[in-house]
Amino acid sequence: MARNIRGLIKKIEHSRRTFRKKELLPHETFLKKISLSAQILEIIENSKAKREVKLEARKNFIINCVTALEVYFKDMIIGLLIQPNPKLSQEGINKLLNKEITLKDAYELFKEKEASLGEVIAFSYSFQNIESLNKTLSGLIGKDFLTEVENIKVFDLDGNFKFILKNKYPHWRKYLQELFSLRHKFTHQISFKDKLGLNRVGILWENLDAFIEAADSYLLEFVPET
Repeated sequence: MARNIRGLIKKIEHSRRTFRKKELLPHETFLKKISLSAQILEIIENSKAKREVKLEARKNFIINCVTALEVYFKDMIIGLLIQPNPKLSQEGINKLLNKEITLKDAYELFKEKEASLGEVIAFSYSFQNIESLNKTLSGLIGKDFLTEVENIKVFDLDGNFKFILKNKYPHWRKYLQELFSLRHKFTHQISFKDKLGLNRVGILWENLDAFIEAADSYLLEFVPET
């Protein structure tokens, strides 16, 4: 347990060091990360690079997509729980915090770092698959997170209706799960026989982008009015 707490402290320290480099809002950070990765992919795709090189670029783009998703949700949780009186489920938060630790662990965690509630939750739970993501966010809001997100109406900055996730992207869950699976495979397995077409990459990205936009629209509703 002590080792786990030290790992948690290191994650919080790393997050705080990189926080100043991020944009103001989690969604902006997400889009910037993907934009840079997409520019690299485009340069390689338009070059005379070998097929193997282009495939590796596509793999890296998929990995970066899921990494950006993880960072988005961690940043959003930290941001929401910094707010005074956030409109979240206190019962659900208590359940997420219901992990046994020793007094020594608690002392190590809070003696110098003064970890925030959001940091403790964000770095104690995994966002590397659709099930764990949904469990953590559902705990915070007191409802099934993915069901809420797929049903919310998304509007643009001018207030014009854009889409409802489940209607415009009916297979978004399947594609999101595929992204997680591919990321795991590309990260932990080495293979030079993988097949990943550029069109498939585009479909996966399109559904991820829509999911994050819908999630952002929904989660921002929990920010207290000032």
